[in-house]
Amino acid sequence: MLAGDGSGPLVWRNGAWRQPRLSPVDGQANAPGRARQAGPAEPGVRRVDWDGYVSTITIGDGELDPEAEHAPHLPALVQTYLPDGSPVVQYPGTAYRDANGDLHIDARGAPVSGPWAHIWSPDSFRISEYGQVTTLDDIHQDRTGQEIESRSLSPLPNGNARF
Repeated sequence: MLAGDGSGPLVWRNGAWRQPRLSPVDGQANAPGRARQAGPAEPGVRRVDWDGYVSTITIGDGELDPEAEHAPHLPALVQTYLPDGSPVVQYPGTAYRDANGDLHIDARGAPVSGPWAHIWSPDSFRISEYGQVTTLDDIHQDRTGQEIESRSLSPLPNGNARF
């Protein structure tokens, strides 16, 4: 991390080093990846356009925590690209729904890989039923965007799933 003006480290965002700003959504009960789980997520693929990036979020159908209080979290993989399709980063997370029915991807503390991994903080996502996207990363920066595609897994006759 680079030193800022004394008020914290600088982070790389949108092609420049910037002073991070604290998020107004951090600490809210429905903050991305921080809301209380109320139900399971559905396996599938979501594509979101946010802050000059496009992320593909793949939600698997395996259980990570069968002892979860309400329903198991499902494994998720976040892959983020530039608009031209160039890869930026990828990292794991877990997926679930909150009491409002919003989909959350919790990626707090996730190991990040990819060309920009050394300058990236993993983003957690909240996707509303209307496709509004809010992100919040591990250094408390939030961004907004829009869901651009959603595909569910469909079962095959043998019980396996396909996209």
